[in-house]
Amino acid sequence: MKNNNLRLSVTLLALAALLTAPLATAQQFGFVQPSFFGDIALSHSGGRYPSSDDDDEDAPSAQGWSEPQAPSESTAPLTIRRLESSSLESLHLELATAMAPDESTRAPLLQALRSGEMAAQFDEILRYNQMDPTDLANALTAYTVVMWLIVNEQLDGPTDPTAIHAARDQFSPLFRADPALQQLDPGQRAAEFERLASFSVLGIAAYMHQRNENDRESLRQLQDAINEGMRSSGGLDLRTLELTSTGLRPRG
Repeated sequence: MKNNNLRLSVTLLALAALLTAPLATAQQFGFVQPSFFGDIALSHSGGRYPSSDDDDEDAPSAQGWSEPQAPSESTAPLTIRRLESSSLESLHLELATAMAPDESTRAPLLQALRSGEMAAQFDEILRYNQMDPTDLANALTAYTVVMWLIVNEQLDGPTDPTAIHAARDQFSPLFRADPALQQLDPGQRAAEFERLASFSVLGIAAYMHQRNENDRESLRQLQDAINEGMRSSGGLDLRTLELTSTGLRPRG
């Protein structure tokens, strides 16, 4: 995701070292399924992504893939109205409690959330990749791509910007057309953005730490947790997909 130039703060890298891999508590909370991610990945034209219900659990594949079609009608951006940190305190407490295993790691994570550091770095990721950080549809798309990059161990290598833009054009119209997201007011969308930002940025930091430490077991556990969450919540088996100049497509 052109993340070669992404600079995560010392605070977040230190958090990743403490958390190593946000697994058990993260899975219980839904580390990779923000509140409205579940059914949004379904195509509005009847196609859908492969899920664990479609394939044998032990041999996931892209069989049954049906290319999602963007809605024919034009859809407005899912505008986000940013909220003061004090308005997000209960959400920040919920996120920190779920993602941090103990008080010693929860405190710095909560501080990073309250400071707006995670949201700001997620903003930077979106802007750098020519996505609008005031549109929840673009934020959901960026989140999907980040999760794909982590699962497929592509985060620290060069990524064709054409592929990022193709994924944006592939997914964002589907998110914008989703009735559940359309019904959210801009403040509620801001809360969802906070979830996406915290999961994405902390996932990136954990990935970078594990790669730097050559901690293959923790990295594998992180990748497994993310992929299983995406399979169960959105029907996306990220290991069966590749990121191409036309977006996410089945391998082979």
